[in-house]
Amino acid sequence: MSKELIAYFSVAGNNYWNGQIVNLEKGNAEKVAEKLQTLTGANIYEIRTPKKYAADYEKRTEEAKAELKSHARPLLSEKLPDMTDFDVLYLGYPIWWGMMPMPVLSFLENIDTSDKIIRPF
Repeated sequence: MSKELIAYFSVAGNNYWNGQIVNLEKGNAEKVAEKLQTLTGANIYEIRTPKKYAADYEKRTEEAKAELKSHARPLLSEKLPDMTDFDVLYLGYPIWWGMMPMPVLSFLENIDTSDKIIRPF
């Protein structure tokens, strides 16, 4: 039986949901990650940065745009999981400027996924 990890990056506050900007206590990716954990029993890991992104949607998209433009790789505030124990990686994140958020790239560039099944959500 394979061992699975759910890794996600999510931001609460103003989020685009169902065609409009709404204030969410939990970001969309976090909600999906928690539901996925309930369904699969997989371990869960939140991709976090010491920097807090703006709760305001417009400001946050500008921050994301600046990070993308500069090819930023933000520091992560949590110890990375030991991927040798996992066969499957579920990876969740919002789409910022048509791309995954830079903290997700920081995460992926610092773990070994060469023999993993990656399932984005």
